[in-house]
Amino acid sequence: MDRYMYGVGIAVLRPLLLMLICIGPHQAVALATQAALDTAIEQHMAPYAEFKHIQISNYTSDQTNIGSITAMVQDTKGFLWVGGENGLARYDGHNVLLYRADNHNSIAGNYVQSLAVDERYVWVATVTGISRFDLNSGVFTNISSATNTLPSNDVTSITRYKNWIFAGTTEGLSVLDADTLKQQTPAFIRKLPALIHIRYVYVYGDELWLGTSHLGLIRVNLLTDEVSYYSPDPKDPKAIAHQDVRGIYSPDGVHYWLASLGGGLILFDSIQKKFTQYAAHASADKPFVTNDVWGVFGDSKGYIWVGTDSAGLWRVNLKTQKIEGYIHDSSVPASIDSNKARLAFEDKDHNIWVGSFSGTLNYYYRGFDQIKHFRKRNRFHKGLNDNAILSIHPAQNGLYWVGTEGGLDLLDPHQGSVTSFSADTGATLKANPVLALETDSQGYLWVGTWGGGVQRYNPKNGQWLSLMNHPDPTKRISNAYIWALKDDGKGNLWVGTQKRGLFKLHLATGNIKHYPFNAMDAGGIVGEFVRDITLDKHGNVWVASLHGLSRYRPESDDFDITTHDPNNTNSLSSNQLIAITAHSNGDMWFASRSSGISVYSPSTKTYRHLSVKEGLPSPAVSCIVEDTLGDVWAGTPSGLVRISADFSQVHVYRQANGLAGSNYNRNACYVDPQGQVWAGSKEGLSIFEPVILEQTQKASHTVLSGLRINYSQAQANTYWQTQTQLPQALHYQQNSVSFEFSLNQFHLPQFNEYRYRLQGFDTAWQNINRGNSAIYTNLDPGQYTFEVKGKSANGQWGDTTTAIRFSINPPPWRQWWAYLLYASFITVAFAAYRNYMAVRARSLVYQQLSQQDQLTELPNRLALNHRIDDWLKAGKSFSVIIIDLDFFKKINDTYGHEAGDVILKAFAKIAQSEIRDCDLLGRWGGEEFLVLCDSSNLGTVKNIAERIQKNVAMQSFLYYHQTIELTISAGCAVRELEENFTELFHRADQALYFAKEGGRNCVMAA
Repeated sequence: MDRYMYGVGIAVLRPLLLMLICIGPHQAVALATQAALDTAIEQHMAPYAEFKHIQISNYTSDQTNIGSITAMVQDTKGFLWVGGENGLARYDGHNVLLYRADNHNSIAGNYVQSLAVDERYVWVATVTGISRFDLNSGVFTNISSATNTLPSNDVTSITRYKNWIFAGTTEGLSVLDADTLKQQTPAFIRKLPALIHIRYVYVYGDELWLGTSHLGLIRVNLLTDEVSYYSPDPKDPKAIAHQDVRGIYSPDGVHYWLASLGGGLILFDSIQKKFTQYAAHASADKPFVTNDVWGVFGDSKGYIWVGTDSAGLWRVNLKTQKIEGYIHDSSVPASIDSNKARLAFEDKDHNIWVGSFSGTLNYYYRGFDQIKHFRKRNRFHKGLNDNAILSIHPAQNGLYWVGTEGGLDLLDPHQGSVTSFSADTGATLKANPVLALETDSQGYLWVGTWGGGVQRYNPKNGQWLSLMNHPDPTKRISNAYIWALKDDGKGNLWVGTQKRGLFKLHLATGNIKHYPFNAMDAGGIVGEFVRDITLDKHGNVWVASLHGLSRYRPESDDFDITTHDPNNTNSLSSNQLIAITAHSNGDMWFASRSSGISVYSPSTKTYRHLSVKEGLPSPAVSCIVEDTLGDVWAGTPSGLVRISADFSQVHVYRQANGLAGSNYNRNACYVDPQGQVWAGSKEGLSIFEPVILEQTQKASHTVLSGLRINYSQAQANTYWQTQTQLPQALHYQQNSVSFEFSLNQFHLPQFNEYRYRLQGFDTAWQNINRGNSAIYTNLDPGQYTFEVKGKSANGQWGDTTTAIRFSINPPPWRQWWAYLLYASFITVAFAAYRNYMAVRARSLVYQQLSQQDQLTELPNRLALNHRIDDWLKAGKSFSVIIIDLDFFKKINDTYGHEAGDVILKAFAKIAQSEIRDCDLLGRWGGEEFLVLCDSSNLGTVKNIAERIQKNVAMQSFLYYHQTIELTISAGCAVRELEENFTELFHRADQALYFAKEGGRNCVMAA
């Protein structure tokens, strides 16, 4: 035993000694600490979760952040409030309202330390006092120690109990009346120390809990005013382990989880009066990764979330006490952004938000946790060789073979890859892309690759055999590109190739027969490019190729050929077949790469066809498979489609519905014996119960999030209830009004849709697919009602409509007394007025037409030049962005000029939605556009250009069922002192040139 322990000691110390010798003691300690953390992480990593990173600075006009995130709450309307070291932000998924102490009607101090919310108010604790935001009026009320209501302005934590507000400060506790803000003095206040540094205040039931910096934990019974202290005591093993308590949470009023900076995570049993410490130096059965715990929070699914100062985000399963964690990994884009993940918060839809020291919001959408995703493996998750899934095939013991663009994996659908093969890992695969998989009656796995031919793998001894390099020429399939493999159950393996047609391998003898392309009298098939092989319920072999369909006739050892007849609708819709499936009802389904799906009924000898007009998102269909309910799942480049056998139901699912991707590969669809659908896309593998995707989420109630009158800044107090009126009628000159609205659902908010109308102006509902605002200009005096409703990215239209009523007063000359004055000459005055308005209208129309591009309806070069002249005369500093549509001539040449016009108009709408009200977008000529930006900040200008570039790149434009991809390049420059426009334009044009030379689809700044 001694020798054993000595050996273990040497094994542990050797790397440490080497580090000390090579890099010095300080670096060695840091590396050893990181190594220990890495080991703990490997043991306790949580199931894969994708975190979306939200930068508040991307939504503010000056690109400023709120600093390290310190607090989060969600109000009754669904808005997310985020406090930081440099302000307070209200986020709705589309926009941010930023509050800072130097603004009118704003918070008391920029350093926000805590937030609380009730039905009417948002409470903000700052280092310079408390701010109360009224959700009805939009008005802040600020209080400080100057009003003798706070013992200190440094308010560290705040919470509400009935009509009291408990405010913890660095010098004691304050109790305020929530309505009057007057200080209250319950009896227990006199029992607390005079100067107590409170870190956290928490209420459960009728008990108040105080976390302090030097006294540990304090408990107050609010019914009896009894005060209990729990401080560290080295002599008492049940005592609290550390005096600094920064967070408190209880799921049941008995067990309290405490965050301690220096003492780790602590669990307090309030009945047994026992503290259990989870820390780096705690007992072996209660380990934790760090002692520096910053915050603790419990969710609705039975987890305690723990924010740390340097070791990421961790969670404790209350049922199993299992500890799992999420940390930052630069190789995993969807990991949390920083290991300083200090606090977590659960919103009303049960999704998790993580605030980090970096100021980034991390968002974890839990709506599709029941859908398993497998992507390329990384440090912490046993993923696959590659994101692009090419084939799926069952193995033994509940495992599955998954072929990817990067190799072959044996996948445990619960844990991840068990075994992995690639062309880079020895004498296994000859090529990485695995397009086809099949198992024969002897248990051998047959692997069809792109570039490595057909290979056989023996799972029992791990040996590989290549048929492309077989020593016996009569048993060699020399083609390197294999698309399909099928065991016919009669001792034969059918092999479909690229350019070499079909082969039949007799498994017992190894003999091979070749069926070449179009050798009809020699038993050949139709097409040398074979894409799929399947068996129908009678055991017949069907072969799909890019030239038609072949069915094997064993009695004559040849094929029946079926092809598309353009003059007969009762035929295949296309010869370019990609996939086949035999339905349990006897029908044969054929997927093509250009004409949707054809279904053949052998009983009636008739075809039915499904294309884009019947609901397919794309004419190209890459894989089809039947599930246990008789529905057919079809993978396309634009989503996964569920089709009922009679075509009565066609539903399309994409990433918004929880899938790993929306672009599906051939042969990458599968249904397992449990009825789960396996959908392999170019972005990863999804495994799910079919019913999961049917659980669509209805849109919640749409709320109004902002109002602009005559293009003023958004009013922060625009927080109306449904069916309420403005406090007063608008002046007749306040006749331009814009509304902002939101669903306050944060999963893919860019895909939210809205409908709105202004009763008294609109005759029909207006639809908006991008953006969340409506603008009305030059409204006539009268009564109006604005209505809006929304649909979430993966849901349905909301049942209710949000409405606000308002009126615009008529001008003085249209008041009742004015009409009395005009009565004597009403006829003459009315006629003169009509003539004047008609002439004025014609003049405005002509002026507008002369400065408007007729195709895009944007300002033309003349209008842009007028704005440039005005700004130059005023000595204004401004910027320009020159935008050029990449390869636009190719679009015109390929699809026609009408398609080009469609693209130009679509781009104009996208770009217009991304610029500010103070900027001007116009068509400079051809496919070139110009944005005049009222800003001298190059970062702001470049951000505008990048928003346009990214929004365009993520769109797919449809022209007569043809998908057209578009990107743009842009160059931007800020006007220098005394610089004329020609010089400014030349510098921006040079930046555009470098963007083009740099590969296009990017933005460059001069």
